[in-house]
Amino acid sequence: MRLTGIVLLILGIVLAGLSTLLLGNNDINAILGALLLGMGGASIIASLTYLFR
Repeated sequence: MRLTGIVLLILGIVLAGLSTLLLGNNDINAILGALLLGMGGASIIASLTYLFR
């Protein structure tokens, strides 16, 4: 379980970081950036539940 939490945490940080590159662009890229930010945030929250359960 701890390994799953660490993998999800790294994945969430990478997705949240990539979303900042897309949020300032045109409409389609901004929508993709918002989706990446949402998936990254959900991954970070899921990793915290795995790590501190």
